[in-house]
Amino acid sequence: MSLLTDELVRKALAVQSAEELLRLALENDYEMTIEEAEEYFAMIRASV
Repeated sequence: MSLLTDELVRKALAVQSAEELLRLALENDYEMTIEEAEEYFAMIRASV
């Protein structure tokens, strides 16, 4: 797992779905399940 960069955080905040968040995570060598992506996506949406 690599460190979160400012760019990666910006991309994560811009995703439009849990599936898109999961794809972003996997493309950047972060292990994540769809269930985790759904939880994180809900947190992102609540904070925006």
